[in-house]
Amino acid sequence: MEARDNLFRGKNEEGEWIEGFYVFQEKDQCEYNRKHLIFRNNPLGVYRTEVIPETVGKYTDLNDGEDFDGEKMFSGDIIEVDWNGKREKALIWFTGGSFVYELSCGSLFHLDDADNPKIIGNKTDNPELLENKK
Repeated sequence: MEARDNLFRGKNEEGEWIEGFYVFQEKDQCEYNRKHLIFRNNPLGVYRTEVIPETVGKYTDLNDGEDFDGEKMFSGDIIEVDWNGKREKALIWFTGGSFVYELSCGSLFHLDDADNPKIIGNKTDNPELLENKK
């Protein structure tokens, strides 16, 4: 069995998306101070960035595209998939130990079964894409 990536994405207060390892910190130097942090490596060391908790999403270990060779897909991304001869919008989320997407008919499908998924936005930057989903 192949190990899954432990990669997350979150948005900082400046509006920049940060990718790396996610940590929820309850205490900071013995003081109660909740923080949601993304740690990332670069040539000068490990950096931590505080992110907005509602924006944090886990990498699904899949990329979009017909052959799953495009952009990284994260929970919270909005995708279009081929379904019954048309393109349908769906939100990626994690439930029951799996990444899934929900179609307008209300049915849930495993993300790795998606037909030609394409990222068109995410729930943080593009919530309007979900307004007329149903």
